[in-house]
Amino acid sequence: MNKSAQILCPNCARKIDVSEVLYQQLQSELSMAYEQKYSDQRKDLEDSIKRLAGQKLKLM
Repeated sequence: MNKSAQILCPNCARKIDVSEVLYQQLQSELSMAYEQKYSDQRKDLEDSIKRLAGQKLKLM
């Protein structure tokens, strides 16, 4: 089912594809959420590496 809902801009009468706008918004939100999760996981990994390096030095 590939229906396209369009509305007309009241200012310029340009056709706006509602499905495309919603898709772009959803894609942007998911991308930001993914980037935040990636950043958090990367920070956690870097912290773990530093912690393990400190533990290694204590064992030497």
